[in-house]
Order: sequence, then structure tokens, then C-alpha cells
Amino acid sequence: MSNIDVIKYATKEALEAELVKNAQAQADALWQASEKSRRLANLHQELGFRTTRDLIAALQQLGGATTAVAGKKKEGKRTRTTITDAIRNQVKELAASGKKAPSIAKQVGVSTPTVYKILG
Repeated sequence: MSNIDVIKYATKEALEAELVKNAQAQADALWQASEKSRRLANLHQELGFRTTRDLIAALQQLGGATTAVAGKKKEGKRTRTTITDAIRNQVKELAASGKKAPSIAKQVGVSTPTVYKILG
């Protein structure tokens, strides 16, 4: 609270009352945050899951998460797309028609950095 804010109070009691009100509001906000944290920490049990990981796995499965998102590595090496002249031409045509690089990448099946590399 600045000196200018303090000047607006006519009495010491009015200032103290305002300070108490502000402190109570802050205490209420902190209490609500701590209650929310406690509830989240035990949410897996409340919903019938043995562990937090079990709850997360169920939510990811419900949302259609891939195994990579679920924290498991995919087996095998990543396959790289061979950039052919046809792909280069398609990228250039789409860029000339006004499409953005991320959109082109999805449509053609290459990464966004590859699109930028092709466009030079």
C-alpha cells in the first residue's frame, strides 16, 4: 500500500479495518488453493484408481493419447521420408497458392522444418 493510498483513510481504525479485510481475503485465497492442492493429490483415490499414474493412463487412453504421449518410447527407428522432386514441387505449389508451412507439412507428410528447407 503506497503513501497516497494511506492518505484516503480518515482514521487509523478505518485503515486497520481495510488492512484486516485485505489480509482475510488473502488468507481465504491461500486456503482455497491449499484445499484444491490436497484434493488433487488424492483425486486418484477418490475416483477409484490405485495410483496417480493409473489415473493419468486412463485419462490418456480416454483422450486417445499415443504411447509416446503416455511416456513410453516407440519401438524401432524413426523412418525418414525421402524428399522426391514430386514432393518438392508440391511444397512449392502449395506455398505459391498461399498456404502456410505447417499446413503444407501436414498435407504433404513432411516436417515443417523440411518445408522451410525446400522453400529456401
